[in-house]
Amino acid sequence: MGAIIGAACASGCQDAVLKKICEIEFQDVPALLSPSWPSKGFFSGRKFVNLIHEIIPYDRIEDFPHPFAAIAVDLVEPRRVVLCSGPIDIALRASSSIPVLFNPVERNNEILVDGALIDPVPVSACRELGADDVISVDLFADRSRATKYKLDAGGRTTHELAKISSAAQNIKERKKPGEAYSIADIAIESLAVAQRELARLQSEISKPVFTFAPPVSDIDVLDFHRGEETIDRSYQWAREKVPQ
Repeated sequence: MGAIIGAACASGCQDAVLKKICEIEFQDVPALLSPSWPSKGFFSGRKFVNLIHEIIPYDRIEDFPHPFAAIAVDLVEPRRVVLCSGPIDIALRASSSIPVLFNPVERNNEILVDGALIDPVPVSACRELGADDVISVDLFADRSRATKYKLDAGGRTTHELAKISSAAQNIKERKKPGEAYSIADIAIESLAVAQRELARLQSEISKPVFTFAPPVSDIDVLDFHRGEETIDRSYQWAREKVPQ
């Protein structure tokens, strides 16, 4: 999501993109995830990226009025990849492709996945684009280990998604401590642990002028329908915490 918000701001379309995100409802989420299992991930996420791309009137990053870069990881090398030119849809999908959950993006001889694997707080990339003062965003600061994900069948609640495929039916049912981990648990929690530590270390080294860390850890990776709540909660946190 970081790359999507970044692209919205760099293209000058942040208001329209945020408005569209706030309009997403629970029943819209399965289609936006674009189930693709069995494949290289449970979802492709293509429809969600296409929805955002319909609002952003540019096909290529270099056409943006402001500098922009999305961070991905090439699993072939492996290495960090800074996507600051080329098709915007490829950059957004690559930077959002959480391993196992979302299909990686294949480009030439590269297999690109979410850059948060090794660079969750890309302050250095911002400075490479010419920024002097960088404000970072840390969504893992108050993440509770009690928050888990489960692939299972069940009824519709605010922490589940309706049926999305014959293989992956309901996502994100809250799970009690001690229950066995599912595939989604392992993928998301492993990434979260790594991101939490990397974000802390990167902040100590790169020293952004301010770290924006709103209390949104209970809003999960697939909670596309909770956009308005996320924005409202973050705004209220900023009003209280951000220096005047």
